[in-house]
Amino acid sequence: MNIKHGEKVARNVTILTLFLGILKIGAGLFFGITIIIADGLHSLIDVVPIFASWVGLKITLLPADKKFPYGYYKAESIALMFVSLFIIFAAIGLLFEAYSEFISCEKLVFSLPVLLVPIFSAGLGIFIYFYEVKGAKISNSQSLMANAQETLFDIFSSFGIFISMILIYFGIININPILILLISLMILKIGFENLRDSFYSLMDVSPLSIDKVEKIIKSFKGVKYAKEIKIRKAGPMMFGEAVILIPRSIDMVRANELSNQIEAKMKEKFGIEKFTIHFEPYKSKIISIVIPVSEKGKIKRLRISEYFGRAKYLAILDVDRKTGKIKKSKIIDNPNLSKKIRAGLATAKMIEEYHPEIIII
Repeated sequence: MNIKHGEKVARNVTILTLFLGILKIGAGLFFGITIIIADGLHSLIDVVPIFASWVGLKITLLPADKKFPYGYYKAESIALMFVSLFIIFAAIGLLFEAYSEFISCEKLVFSLPVLLVPIFSAGLGIFIYFYEVKGAKISNSQSLMANAQETLFDIFSSFGIFISMILIYFGIININPILILLISLMILKIGFENLRDSFYSLMDVSPLSIDKVEKIIKSFKGVKYAKEIKIRKAGPMMFGEAVILIPRSIDMVRANELSNQIEAKMKEKFGIEKFTIHFEPYKSKIISIVIPVSEKGKIKRLRISEYFGRAKYLAILDVDRKTGKIKKSKIIDNPNLSKKIRAGLATAKMIEEYHPEIIII
């Protein structure tokens, strides 16, 4: 994730969009074509949200301090909210423009050279769109991606104006109002969706499925249970936290290793920048006990082997923590008995699947 790159893209697109808007308005005034002037004004309106995105990403880059210990990442979410409001405003303006075209039935007259304006606008729009999408992916910027979606509709709008002008030039039909209506409705939908996403981010609505996060946490050895899982989005970043129950036998070193492994997995799988874990000791009703024994027979009469790795058998007991009564028991052969070296290590690894809390030797 490179927020600095996203800020640079937003700055460059602001300049390009401003240039495009001025160019279209100038061409519209020169040729006397109202629809091109309106399209130019729409481009100038687009400068506001991309500028807001630029400012938001610039603020996001500020380091955390005493006043903002969690950083300035939410600034990008605030920028997304303003971007969305401007997109909605622009879409409503286009709806009124479509309505005006329907009722005016104004006959447009123009020369063929003016067709170069929407073609140039669409070509530059395509470049800006892919530039914004790439920048949004690299920086994980919601506001930049929202602007890219708006740019995509600007491209369709330019192509629509071009087709409409061709049809009008040959005296076929003026489809411009219909095109403006369809495009404005699509823009309106995108605007409301992005506005919803900005509110969700500001209100710390979880952007991920908690069940999926819990499943991954519980897949780690030593994790008995996970609760109070919380994920929140702050601009381009995601943060998470959870309470994890582990056996009392796990020491601080192992718990720290487990924390690092889970945090790394969260970043790899979901892109969560920081995942804070609070450990609590797990106290089950049943204690799993492993005892190396020298013979098979009744549990109460078994003799503990003087060896661990080369014990003939291993007794696996499930004991009720409260009453001390054996709930379940079995005796298994130790396949590592004849190992010449590291028999103890092999036996220890073998009994891991039983998750023993106690080993009596």
